[in-house]
Amino acid sequence: MAILHGEELELNLALGDKVNFALSQLSLATPYRPDKALSLRSSLAGKVRILIEDRAQVEAIMALRPDFKLVQNQGYGTGTKFNLFIAVFGVIVAIVWSFETVLPHALATVAPLSWRVQAGASEEMDFASLGHICQNTSADLAMAKLVGVLATGDAEMPNVSVHIYDLSFVNAFALPGGLIIVSHKLIEQAERPEELAGVLAHEIGHVVHADPETQMIRRFTLNLISDPFGSSHSGGTIAMMEQFRQSRAAEEAADDYARQTMVAAGVDPIGLRDFFSRILKRERGGQSNNGGLAQLGSMFSTHPGTETRMAKIAPLPDGKKPKQVLDEADWQALRKSCN
Repeated sequence: MAILHGEELELNLALGDKVNFALSQLSLATPYRPDKALSLRSSLAGKVRILIEDRAQVEAIMALRPDFKLVQNQGYGTGTKFNLFIAVFGVIVAIVWSFETVLPHALATVAPLSWRVQAGASEEMDFASLGHICQNTSADLAMAKLVGVLATGDAEMPNVSVHIYDLSFVNAFALPGGLIIVSHKLIEQAERPEELAGVLAHEIGHVVHADPETQMIRRFTLNLISDPFGSSHSGGTIAMMEQFRQSRAAEEAADDYARQTMVAAGVDPIGLRDFFSRILKRERGGQSNNGGLAQLGSMFSTHPGTETRMAKIAPLPDGKKPKQVLDEADWQALRKSCN
């Protein structure tokens, strides 16, 4: 039991002993809370904790030591503000993380097909501003045959539409709604149909995994957070390509799908590796400013970790004969699709 006598606090111990502490020697052991017992400690006995629950005694002590309240206001108040800051910061991080990772893909997988198709048509307008679509019946039939061959390797492959554009760069993109854009420069750089088949299989992998829809929702939600008034905009070929940049995980998953589908369809997967390997060598060899290679750097910025991923591509298993993807007439129709 603690009793205040003037400027001293008398503490009655269990065996009848009494110990006196000058108030000037006491300090708060924990920040003062009006609804809690007053916890004090002595500068002469650091391990001793004095707990006072009697409100009358507490008020009397606080009247003689008003600085205890100042300590409470500064210490506890600052701690509360800091804890509040940490809590708010944690909520913001959780929201941003959800918008960046979990929510976009979850929403993409349940988005109605009509919305996906409309979103894909809207994004296709970005490519229409950079070049014209190549409408060629023979080339369209040849592309349909190529997609049909790949479909034999995946019974659940979704419907895809492939549009060839006369663009100034070598690349291919998967858009929402199963739409795939292929630049004519890419077809020109392919030396055989299996190379184009590998690129298409990779892009179809993005379609299967709803990567275009996920990326579109991610951009939209993050723009709302960072730019609620929608004042930011992107322009130019490189900026437009960055909008379609997929994460390394998404690229690797699309690669896995391409390899599995090509093997199941009997299409030599080495075509995909040969295409990327040759283009990468030409770019590093300083030929990236020649003709169709004018903006090859953009291709590899949208396909991160290209060398590592190429190393994982293996040929067909022993004993499995490669299937002819297209005959020469169909292949030439594709190569001349924009003429």
